[in-house]
Amino acid sequence: MDQKYERKSYCEMKIHRARVTKEPVMTYTPTGKAVTRFSVSYGGYWDKEKKEETVASTWKNIKCWGTLAENSYKELKKGQFVYLEGIEETSEYKGKKYDSLTAEDIQIELDTGERQLLAESNNKEKAGKH
Repeated sequence: MDQKYERKSYCEMKIHRARVTKEPVMTYTPTGKAVTRFSVSYGGYWDKEKKEETVASTWKNIKCWGTLAENSYKELKKGQFVYLEGIEETSEYKGKKYDSLTAEDIQIELDTGERQLLAESNNKEKAGKH
């Protein structure tokens, strides 16, 4: 029986503060459009005394397109804190569920506590237009 990739659902999502856990990797579609992929974790709590995670972290694969992809690849580094907004997609492949986020806005948390926007928020490029 042939197992295929199946999209399950979409919803808008904001991640208020997450840590980049995988260095961004940028590739190009056959038509020359940039796409960058990286991963983040958020929501966990590490108990220093017990030396264990007491609240599990949520891990999410992130992708972004066009100008946002190029800026993300240049600016993001593993360990940085980011704020994300985009479309969450749940899919299934060979019986396993996968969650990912197609980012439309990404902000980097600077050392000063301020945020830097990586692309204009009205520059939301849809993944379906390659």
